[in-house]
Amino acid sequence: MKRKLLFFSFLLLALTGKAQTTFDVNSIEGYPLRYTIIDAVNRYVSVKSANTYYVPPFTTVTVPATVNKVGETEPYKVTEVAEEGFRLGYGNHLKHVILPEGIKRISKGAFIWCIYNHRTTKTNQKYPSVNL
Repeated sequence: MKRKLLFFSFLLLALTGKAQTTFDVNSIEGYPLRYTIIDAVNRYVSVKSANTYYVPPFTTVTVPATVNKVGETEPYKVTEVAEEGFRLGYGNHLKHVILPEGIKRISKGAFIWCIYNHRTTKTNQKYPSVNL
């Protein structure tokens, strides 16, 4: 019985150690963005829309290259767009998402239902799959 209890205690500890921390910061336009820490040592975060149900009437969102979490002085580098990160509901007004050059990964469905008329820009030429 003690072995089982010890095993489940370690399992619970292992699972909680993998939990990812998220925090919200608005873009320069005021659009709500959610950041998830994906590498705490190197201070890398992924980005996505903070709210996929109600979308404020923005047409452009600029994702910053770095972002500060409240209470911390060292910034995090935005390196990834989360899976279905900008999957927005019908009737959204979002037409442009400006990404920083530090983006290393754009996850599956990152802009599904979001960008209808997409033009290639200098920052996304390395991701031809994004060019719809």
